[in-house]
Amino acid sequence: MKVEIELNESTLRAISYLSDPVDGKSLSAEEVMQALADDLGMTNSRPGSWEGSNMQRVIDGHGWEENIRREDSSFSTK
Repeated sequence: MKVEIELNESTLRAISYLSDPVDGKSLSAEEVMQALADDLGMTNSRPGSWEGSNMQRVIDGHGWEENIRREDSSFSTK
């Protein structure tokens, strides 16, 4: 599925400071957004992973934790 979003200049500038930890090359906005979306998915598919756990804290910080639909209804954020 293709998703298009519009990012403001300050967000794009912040993204431009990120680089790949392996080769040091600058990351594109698309690469960064894909990585964040993948990590967001891990809050459901791999909640105990560092990616899922860290992203869960971001979700909690936005107040969204009560509105998450889980594939496995036995998993709870509380």
